[in-house]
Amino acid sequence: SPKPDAYDIAFDKKRETEELMKKLLEEKEFEIERATNLKDWETAAEYLRELCAMIPDKHDARHIKYNRQLLQVEARLNKNR
Repeated sequence: SPKPDAYDIAFDKKRETEELMKKLLEEKEFEIERATNLKDWETAAEYLRELCAMIPDKHDARHIKYNRQLLQVEARLNKNR
């Protein structure tokens, strides 16, 4: 059988990476939801900052969503100080 070429290998690696990233984002989102439900704003803010760092493209819809959530959480933090 012919060996897979560089394109096929790269395509498979890209797909694996995207799947891993999606899983990591979902896990962090779950932790954020849990922290928010417990009103643990510090933890929620920490995880949201991590998500924003994982998706640094400020035009990416996910970054925009996480940054908006972070602003809301930080507002709660500042209100409680």
